[in-house]
Amino acid sequence: MRGSSTPVRGAVLLYGLLAVGAVTWVLADRGTIDLWRHPEPLWRFPFAAGLAGGLVVGVVFGRIVAWLSRWAVRRTRWGAGLHEEFHALLGPLPDSDILLLAFLSAAAEECFFRGALQPTVGLVAASLMFGGMHLPVNKRFIVWTIEATVLGFALGALFWAGGQLAAPVAAHFTINYENLHFVRRYRPA
Repeated sequence: MRGSSTPVRGAVLLYGLLAVGAVTWVLADRGTIDLWRHPEPLWRFPFAAGLAGGLVVGVVFGRIVAWLSRWAVRRTRWGAGLHEEFHALLGPLPDSDILLLAFLSAAAEECFFRGALQPTVGLVAASLMFGGMHLPVNKRFIVWTIEATVLGFALGALFWAGGQLAAPVAAHFTINYENLHFVRRYRPA
């Protein structure tokens, strides 16, 4: 993290606090630190099959969402505006910071919102809180808040259906990793 920007250092602190909050919540609520598994999944898979299948489903879902993001940037005014805002906010991130941000955001946010909160407060409340964490810093970011809320529902559904955090973590990582690279290299006309 040496040489990382102030926003990256702030994100590392935030994601560390979220991870500690997730473990604390689950320990207090369920008496265990197992936040990887949904207590009442739609389907029960053996751990290895759920892990492998979840990773595949998550990466495919993440690639689709990243493609839709790129499409919106190239085809809509709001997408291009949001892209420019992120480019100005994040600046020229090196590959190592992109990897770190994508990994930490996926792991910490999914552990907290899906692994810890969702089994306790439900899909709707956890998804709305996830969207609320992505509150806009200005009015151009409101689309990001709406997108995050919708994705919160989708990631929560993946967690509930598959019974493990593998799919939502893989999807979240893929979306952030691909979109951060895209923000860094693409400049809308």
